[in-house]
Amino acid sequence: MPPGHGRWWPRRRGLIAAAAGLLVAGGVGAALLLLPSGGSGGQSSPSEGSYTAAAPWRLRIDGTAYGNGCTVTLTAGDSGTSIQVAEGVYGITRVQISQTGSFRWQSTDRRCLITPLAGTGSAVLPFTHEEDGHTDAFAAPTTGVSVQVRDYKGGSKCVFRLFDAVNGQALDIATATPGTDTVTLNPEGRRKVYLYDDNCVVRVSAHP
Repeated sequence: MPPGHGRWWPRRRGLIAAAAGLLVAGGVGAALLLLPSGGSGGQSSPSEGSYTAAAPWRLRIDGTAYGNGCTVTLTAGDSGTSIQVAEGVYGITRVQISQTGSFRWQSTDRRCLITPLAGTGSAVLPFTHEEDGHTDAFAAPTTGVSVQVRDYKGGSKCVFRLFDAVNGQALDIATATPGTDTVTLNPEGRRKVYLYDDNCVVRVSAHP
């Protein structure tokens, strides 16, 4: 399913969910690091975590202590439907989620630490993004978003997708390959955006 507003999309490893979407699959139990919806404090849980969002938010997934890779399932409280938002996460990744309401999640192992983060983040251009998945949101430059690959992490290409931070709508897609390491994505006049990074270390800046 292609990325876009109100949809989820797959990826080959790690992050497999878009910023907003219909939840359609099930999951299994875990222990998680929690932050309540107020954004202060935190606690551990032996089974699952929950979060209530009044605005777009993020999940931080840390699989560095789990050798088999973390798989994380997010379930909407109102409908009870769910989907895997990440699979095979061995490091740290973030998932931007545009849906609001109450949610709960589960992961495949208690060593997978999951932290809900209020808001879409506040990255400032230029910045370097070393983790997989979504960047924090940043002000969209009118000249376009320039993405330069610094490390392909053993891959032969990097796929980037640009999204509206307000509603998760897909705006543009581009692929970088060795020899064509820098690509430009069009924010389509949106005020704040975020980038999906497919397993590469990148430098994000305003297109000159």
